Amino acid sequence: INSAGFDFAGFDSDLTINKAGQSVKVENSGAAGHGVFTLGANHSLGYDVASSGHNIAEVVVVGSGALNTNGHTIYADQISNSGGGGTLTLNTNYAGTIGESSALFNTVNVSGNIQLANIYANTTAVTSGALSVSGTIDSSVVLAASSSLTIQDGATLAGGVDGASIGSGAVSFLGDATIADNIGATTAINTVSLAANKTYIVPASEINAAVNVGSGSTITVVGDDLSLGSIAANNLTVNLSHNTLVLDNGGIMTGGLTLNVAVREGDNGMIQVNGGNLDLAGLSSMNFNITQTTVASTNVAYKVFVNGANISDYLGKTTVNNRNSLIKWQYDPISMSLISGINNPMLDDLLRMSGNDQALFN
Repeated sequence: INSAGFDFAGFDSDLTINKAGQSVKVENSGAAGHGVFTLGANHSLGYDVASSGHNIAEVVVVGSGALNTNGHTIYADQISNSGGGGTLTLNTNYAGTIGESSALFNTVNVSGNIQLANIYANTTAVTSGALSVSGTIDSSVVLAASSSLTIQDGATLAGGVDGASIGSGAVSFLGDATIADNIGATTAINTVSLAANKTYIVPASEINAAVNVGSGSTITVVGDDLSLGSIAANNLTVNLSHNTLVLDNGGIMTGGLTLNVAVREGDNGMIQVNGGNLDLAGLSSMNFNITQTTVASTNVAYKVFVNGANISDYLGKTTVNNRNSLIKWQYDPISMSLISGINNPMLDDLLRMSGNDQALFN
């Protein structure tokens, strides 16, 4: 290596620097996507690595080593860690992939406005600025105050998110998504934003943040309970099945609200307000779709809104649709319950003769 640095010149060569802190200028004057630059000890860059349009294939951090970009840009398809471990501090934009699913970085520290393709790490700390991911982020994420994480349309978040302190950071989902891991479960974050006219399937049990839902979107509650800090939504559809959507601090719903609810003896989908106030006064309509029915009793109330003292009444237009033609339902706004009934009086006799056999109504 001379004073001008090292040039891969479009060849599939390997350059390894083992001396800690040694700064080497690395270029690739030939075709993009060739050359591997390996750092065998702790390094802080003194130059950009390659250049736009002449990127190299890979930068490798060995073992538990640490790499700090130090304000310089890495032009490489991938920044990886051999064997897993190591620390990467990234403070300039990088468009490639960090880590591998089989060799995670231990820690990735991000500051500034960074747009990544993929990131594989045990922990990603966004210490300032905005991180945006277009592919997969397989990592737990910690957000500092005023920092943000954006999951682009088509991207996947495969890890939990927490604040560095209570109420710090924001997460935005720009497309359809499955939210499998909790957000804010250890330390609450400030906000989670869900885009308009999208579908969100949520196996997670907790999103401890103010959740802002774009108009026309659908939330599907997969587990027994999904707890949100609060909610602000317009024209929202919630697929509850037998599950419960818990609002720790209420919220507001406007436009049309559609609840898809399954009902069985002693159990049904519901919205439970534990604190604050859920304002339903601005709704233009409320629609219930009974997706599954296993009941054998009439004139029974199944509460769909729990803790009514924390809920502003909605007294407007309500429709109830049921796939089972033997049972009729009505919504009672006073008790905030669905009331079961029989469509045909002759069925009362049939029900008694069957010994209240629930199968008649399945």
